[in-house]
Amino acid sequence: MCGIVGLKKISWSSDRLHKVCLRMSNSLAYRGPDAEGYYVAQDHKVAFGHRRLSIVDLSKAGAQPMVSRNKRYLLVYNGEIYNTDELKRQEQLTDFKWRGYSDTEAILESIAAVGLEATLVKMNGMFVLALWDLETQQLTVARDRLGIKPLFYYAKGTDWAFSSELKALKIAGVPLEIEPESVGSFLRYGYVPTPASIYRDIRKLAPGEYITISADGTIDRKTFASIAELAHSKLSNRFDGSDAEATDALEDILMESVASQMEADVELGTFLSGGIDSSTVAAIMAKVDSRAGGKGVRTYSIGFPELGFDESESAAAVAKHLGTQHHSLTLTGDQALDVVPSLPEMFDEPFADSSQIPTYLLSKITREHVTVSLSGDGGDELFGGYNRYLFATKHWTRLAMMPKPLQSLLAGGLNQVPAWFMTAIEKNVPGAPPQLGSKLSKFASVLGMTEEQIYRTLTSQIQDPLAFTHSEIQTSFSADQRLSFLDNMRLADLQNYLPDDVLQKVDRCSMANSLEARPVLIDQRLLEFAWTLPENLLIRDGQTKWLLRQVLKKHVPTALFERPKMGFGIPLDQWLRGPLKSWAQDVLDDPQCGGGHLKMEAALRLFADHQTGKVDHGHALWNILSFATWHRCWHQ
Repeated sequence: MCGIVGLKKISWSSDRLHKVCLRMSNSLAYRGPDAEGYYVAQDHKVAFGHRRLSIVDLSKAGAQPMVSRNKRYLLVYNGEIYNTDELKRQEQLTDFKWRGYSDTEAILESIAAVGLEATLVKMNGMFVLALWDLETQQLTVARDRLGIKPLFYYAKGTDWAFSSELKALKIAGVPLEIEPESVGSFLRYGYVPTPASIYRDIRKLAPGEYITISADGTIDRKTFASIAELAHSKLSNRFDGSDAEATDALEDILMESVASQMEADVELGTFLSGGIDSSTVAAIMAKVDSRAGGKGVRTYSIGFPELGFDESESAAAVAKHLGTQHHSLTLTGDQALDVVPSLPEMFDEPFADSSQIPTYLLSKITREHVTVSLSGDGGDELFGGYNRYLFATKHWTRLAMMPKPLQSLLAGGLNQVPAWFMTAIEKNVPGAPPQLGSKLSKFASVLGMTEEQIYRTLTSQIQDPLAFTHSEIQTSFSADQRLSFLDNMRLADLQNYLPDDVLQKVDRCSMANSLEARPVLIDQRLLEFAWTLPENLLIRDGQTKWLLRQVLKKHVPTALFERPKMGFGIPLDQWLRGPLKSWAQDVLDDPQCGGGHLKMEAALRLFADHQTGKVDHGHALWNILSFATWHRCWHQ
């Protein structure tokens, strides 16, 4: 895993280009602490920088920027692909003499031999790349089909710049005018939706997209992979085998995917929470390891007993059953609180998924032992794990038949239940689901809505961002009639929530610790298989991720993983009335809070209402506070 930067500035000297590129690259040193490399073309006023976290082929043969054998192309690349051998076996490369065995060289020489798009569609992995054509002076940047790795870019006239993170573009002197509509969308979702960024003139490359910027500044935008097209292509190819056949098929693909992602020249382990996704990854890793001679699998977990949730015991039980080398650390609430001040620097675009805190701490302890960790991220989106999916299959059909007046009456009743009562049920009633109040509140809010409105509501942290800011990007939910409500939700999550929230959280938290995280459950083979599955293999009898559970049952006793879904967040409602109260009050009382992009009277009123304990505005406040502290860090 690495950090990449590049810029073109016609009016600058080559010396200035080199110095600025060096500073840009150094700002991302934690993404690649093992080596650095640069390329400056004096005649074309371009510069490229690379920070390397060495994973495969640790020799200088894998160093970047890398120039192709034919001297036409230069590549800087961040990521990991798991089918390097497939690229090398292409007919056009049969007699090629390889300098090393890095995936970087395989990608570069494949591009030189068969072309960029032909190479991109073959690549299975996580990546962003920047390709400089020395012959035409064109820059092309590309991002993997699910958006696992980030890339920000700026292009105006004949000048351009790109980077793995925003902070490097600030060093490049790119205009940083905050886009008000991005603020509004951030407050709604807790992230800025792609392709927008928080800044007006900076964009995010979309998943499965590549753009080419010509010497005269012309931009050509293309898509090499579309999740929507994949979903539609599988409509006529649904899996029609038995439950047992489906279970075996999924297990076989998991074995292939995990085995390919366990390839590394450095120590490797996996995150283990004891939940379905991470337990499945650990179980398959153990089986792959056993077949390969039994070197042993390393697993890592953390627990926060002070915070009211602790999955470390469950993780330890799964690890013991699998026989892994397990490392667990119990953390205090203070250790979690200590992370809060560093979040705006770590996430240099506003970001407000509170599970960023435990994810960072888990990455930190994992990096003390290994350089690569597999993760179970993406399992919910592919195999039907979210509560909103359960709503789509279990409740929506019945609710849609309910008369609107009755829906309104039910919603009103649920909204009258005080937050303190829900909290008491969660704490004192055995088997009560976590975050009960939040779930019932969202359930009440969707009564009487269309499918698109339901999805937007269920994925919003603030239902009306315009109460706290001045504008919002209009994003859409594609209610494709060819797909079920469940599949439309999954598709929307794969296009939005997964790349913009989940995967960026893991990227920033792991890379801040110089740790490569590989989300094995969204391997391309699993992605394609998951879209062939009929609804009853995803959710059955009110149980989410039904098929994935069947695979896990073959390796781990049901009692060790069958428990309510807890998530990986922090108790924001309690913290903002307790240990974070004074911090939050100080942020909101700052006369420069939000730089004029927030309606402070409304924000302060929300905070005051939250303090009464009668309502829970924890997530909404966290979004507001995250933007305010980000603005303070980068613009005050």
